[in-house]
Amino acid sequence: MTFKPKLVTLEENVELTWLGRFLFRGILDGKHTFKIIEKDEGSVEFIHRERFSGVLLFFLGRKFMQNTKSGFEEMNLS
Repeated sequence: MTFKPKLVTLEENVELTWLGRFLFRGILDGKHTFKIIEKDEGSVEFIHRERFSGVLLFFLGRKFMQNTKSGFEEMNLS
């Protein structure tokens, strides 16, 4: 699948969010977020999230979600 994401949020050192759509809205949409939250003593919490929606999601099922999750976990280790 090819996505041409649209930038939704860009706040330096805080958040980057984009929205990707397959073909057109409602088929398969993915909202991808990277967020950095400052904590005490100079540490941070890193949040990496993807929220999918659309009719195609029903047909792609658990395998699609597991493959996507595995890919993100691998990317986060890099």
